[in-house]
Amino acid sequence: MRNAGLAIEVLIEYLALFEQGDDTIEARKELLIEQRVQLAARMEEMRQTLQRLDGKRRSANVITLEETELMMLRRQDFLELIEQYPQISIGLLKELAGRIRKSDSHISSLSLKDAMGRVSTALIHVAEKTGRKRGDAMIIPKIPVQQDLANMAGTARETISRVMAHFEQTGCIEKEGHRVIIKEFEKFKQRFC
Repeated sequence: MRNAGLAIEVLIEYLALFEQGDDTIEARKELLIEQRVQLAARMEEMRQTLQRLDGKRRSANVITLEETELMMLRRQDFLELIEQYPQISIGLLKELAGRIRKSDSHISSLSLKDAMGRVSTALIHVAEKTGRKRGDAMIIPKIPVQQDLANMAGTARETISRVMAHFEQTGCIEKEGHRVIIKEFEKFKQRFC
């Protein structure tokens, strides 16, 4: 299991569950499924990075939270722009450095946090991108579907459902259709980040 890229913490958690006997079979299965999702996401990210570096074609999927207009720039036009305006390269390098930093943080989150920590991190990310403050609360007008949250958190859709239900039962969040309210946003961030 370690050769598959699983973190030591995950192996320890799995062994602890294993030692508890057959009552933990479902929990062990869920842990392995979550790890498989995370490993697949990391492999896909590496594949996409390699494709970007070598300039070969790749497919891309984009999901938007609101109506969006898409514009494209052909590779050759892009290269000509960089030659004409070298300062664009500096801006791109800054952007890439920020993305690498963000990816590093995301990978750390996936490997060091439990499912609740990863889900809360994804929820906080969505809130900071699309939410609006109202007093101490943060309102997310349209929460992504559970599978999209699961992809962001590197976990299974079922885990999203379970953790979101827990957050709702404990009063951390309130759901109204597609809208989610994180009641005390700063405290939520401090608790789960």
